[in-house]
Amino acid sequence: MTDLHKKLNISKFKILFLFILLGVIIYFPLFLHLDRFVVRCFDESRLAINALEMHLSGYSLATTFNGVDDLWNTKPPLLILMQCFFMKLVGINELAVRLPSALAGLLTCIVIILFFRGKNGNLLTGIFSSLVLITSEGYIAMHAARTGDYDALLTLFMISYLLMFYQIFRAESSGKRNAYIFFFYLFVFLSIMTKSVQGIMFLPGILLYYVVFEKKTDKKLFLNLVIGFIILIIAIGGYYITRNYITKGYIQAVLENEVGGRYLSTIEGHKGNFFKYINLIIFEEFSYWITFSLFGIFISIFSKDEKIKKIGLLISITLLTYLVAISISKTKCEQYDVPLFPLFAIMAGICLNFIFESVLENVNAVNKIICLILFVFLLFYYPYSRIIKKVYQNEDSNFYDITYFLKSKIQKNENIGNCIFISDNYNGNNLFYIKILNLKGNNIKDMPYTKENEKQSFKINDKIISYKNYISDNIQSKYKVTVLEKYKEVILFRIDDIK
Repeated sequence: MTDLHKKLNISKFKILFLFILLGVIIYFPLFLHLDRFVVRCFDESRLAINALEMHLSGYSLATTFNGVDDLWNTKPPLLILMQCFFMKLVGINELAVRLPSALAGLLTCIVIILFFRGKNGNLLTGIFSSLVLITSEGYIAMHAARTGDYDALLTLFMISYLLMFYQIFRAESSGKRNAYIFFFYLFVFLSIMTKSVQGIMFLPGILLYYVVFEKKTDKKLFLNLVIGFIILIIAIGGYYITRNYITKGYIQAVLENEVGGRYLSTIEGHKGNFFKYINLIIFEEFSYWITFSLFGIFISIFSKDEKIKKIGLLISITLLTYLVAISISKTKCEQYDVPLFPLFAIMAGICLNFIFESVLENVNAVNKIICLILFVFLLFYYPYSRIIKKVYQNEDSNFYDITYFLKSKIQKNENIGNCIFISDNYNGNNLFYIKILNLKGNNIKDMPYTKENEKQSFKINDKIISYKNYISDNIQSKYKVTVLEKYKEVILFRIDDIK
């Protein structure tokens, strides 16, 4: 806090109050109504089921889906282990699934603020950067910091190892340098254990920066980096070998799904041209701050402060190499650009600090704190209020009507008893709540609706849940039924007789 205390010429008590206020400001975009929406279909729901089944069977390196080894989701289990832990802590619910992501968002802000504390520039740069991050549409979003997906946790570890790498070359002693090397490789390891190959995608930019801009030829430093790399390979290799021993065919599934499959071909319809992410960032996900970020890159690279210049070069090169890498990839999921937002935010923070410093030059000590408050209010009020409005959003897609129906049964502790749930396509989001209902004493069986089972014969008194009109109509054309409950297209009915 020392540099901020001197810069604003106010007491440390008031600085402490400002940090508490900052914590409150950061809290709302990340944690407010975190459990309002039901779990999302596809990735979040699959991870939630992985975590639920691990919660019931015990911690493990291997994950399961519907009781069998999961070879569709081949990512390492770090996030799932965390979700499992929170299920034991707060129960099996949306909050447990999403807390790791929200906490990762909070820790990302803290990491950035601490990085800019003291010798690495200006604490205000870190504060501005964190405020930019939590007002970024692409970061405070589903499949990022607001849902139980990999990307917020991945982003925390990636930005941590990037900033830790910078610290290696600024260390004042060999002891500190070795500590930075240790934490650099630890965060690389955690990145890989979060989302596999994507976790190393900052490394090409880091290597390019090291070769071009770090002129130090310290043999001991180089040797320690090599030793750290060898230990990293052994640790990662140990995980994959162990997981393959537990789950036969795991390494082959990883090679097909992650190493070559997603990058060299389009998977599951996630396609787009080279400019997809650039357009998303400029016009949707980071539109308010992108101009400040671009100016921040220019300001940092041409700064007279050697430290800010090196930070700007490292982040800019890493940002560019990562952006090119995901833009070339054949599979283009929107969440692939999430790790870029802290980098853009730091660049914007450097720009905002430059502007504020220019303002302070012409302001006396008494008015500096007033200037800071006005500066933050004028720049952040609109993007922050927009994010809060987004967090308060109540409406959800009709696609999730059935999921809310199932969730309501859990909340009201209603007993459905024996029941057949007729599903349409992949329904991991519904399956999560069905599993919870079954843990509460119900016996709900998931039955996919296909051409093969369209002629399924139901028994008298069978209870059925259907959430598609065409399925309900088909069943009711063959059977006399009693509608027990109806919610939009969702119908719970009982088979009375054959027509």
